[in-house]
Amino acid sequence: MKKVIQYSVIAIMILSGIFAVWLPLHIWPKEVVNDFEGVMFVEGDPQSFETVSISLNGHINNRLFGGRTYLGKIIIDKMDVREEWKTQNVRINFNSRGLGIMYYLDEKDSDYSLVPHAYVSMGDMAGSLAMSLIEEGMAETHMFKGSTFFAGPAANRDEAVALSNDLMAKFLDNTLE
Repeated sequence: MKKVIQYSVIAIMILSGIFAVWLPLHIWPKEVVNDFEGVMFVEGDPQSFETVSISLNGHINNRLFGGRTYLGKIIIDKMDVREEWKTQNVRINFNSRGLGIMYYLDEKDSDYSLVPHAYVSMGDMAGSLAMSLIEEGMAETHMFKGSTFFAGPAANRDEAVALSNDLMAKFLDNTLE
């Protein structure tokens, strides 16, 4: 009986030690600095595409109970946003399926509000990105059909669509065209 208790205590101590080492490594923020070429395209319009430069500079970390968080800048050279938004850090909380919403802090008229700007999905360690812009006032009814997308790294529209389909596969009803 004493041996069983001793082995149980040793096993609990070993598991506690493993958990104590794993937990900080799992949730500790990891620096992300990525610059790559991507493609801006309109879903469903094969003639609409343009190359863009995408820059990610921030930190990404895993949350304890699923999902990830990205805090930093996402700069896309041809994304049409107000100038003050280009210098803001964004915080994106990704759900367990990998979808996050990028918000900007809108400070106009001294009335602060969060403005949803895009649905975002990132690959491992933010090595790839797919983003679907949300039209103003359409956050609740946004569908991916006909949306403007940014995806990278990609050299052409076909690669960008394939990357977007891959990163967003878990929540797309139909594949992008």
